This record gives sequence, structure tokens and C-alpha cells, in this order.
Amino acid sequence: MLVIRREQFKSFEQMLFDEFVVCCTAYVRAQYPAVAAGHGEADGLREFTKDCIRRSMALGFRDREHHRKFLDWECRFGAKFYELQPWEWLKAILHNGLDPAIRVYRIEVRLEILRNRGKS
Repeated sequence: MLVIRREQFKSFEQMLFDEFVVCCTAYVRAQYPAVAAGHGEADGLREFTKDCIRRSMALGFRDREHHRKFLDWECRFGAKFYELQPWEWLKAILHNGLDPAIRVYRIEVRLEILRNRGKS
């Protein structure tokens, strides 16, 4: 019988998280070169990416696609942009307790409306 201890699970989870951070850091570098350049060295960009993913996790996002979407938002609008007054509507959606997929959808719909009005 194979027994996997809690410490082994934690180690495996950390390895998966680190691997995801590496993938997301490469994604930012490729998709948002100005953001990547703004963080200087690779360590700076990696920390920005890691912090963003942790903020996403704290908001209840679970899927990699949701974390990446949150990363897109922070790259486009700035880290913790949702805490600024013009984004109160977004903050309300982020904290409404609905399923993460529903929250992402509602935010994307609202952002599309704003883009069409020339406000985003």
C-alpha cells in the first residue's frame, strides 16, 4: 500500500505552483513586454506574477484560466487596480461570492461594454 504524507502533498503543490508561475511569467513576457520591462530583472517579473496569482487565489479563483485572466487584468490596468475608486464596480463583482467562472464572465462583459464606449 502506498502512503503519501501531507508533507509530500505540500511539496508537490509547491512544485506545481512554481511551475505555473514560470509559465505565467513567460506569458507576461510574451504578451505584455512593457509590463515585463517595467519589472526589470527576471526576479522582479517573477515576483509580480507570483503576487498576482496569490491575489487571485485569495479572491477564490481556482482554475489556471481564471488566474491567467486575472493576470491579464493586472497587466492591463495595474497591480491591485480593483482597489481604486473608478473600479468599485469590479471590486463588487470580485467579492460577491459567486462561482469564479461567473465572476470572470461578468467582469469581461462589463469591460467589453466599457471598451465599446471608449472607456477602457
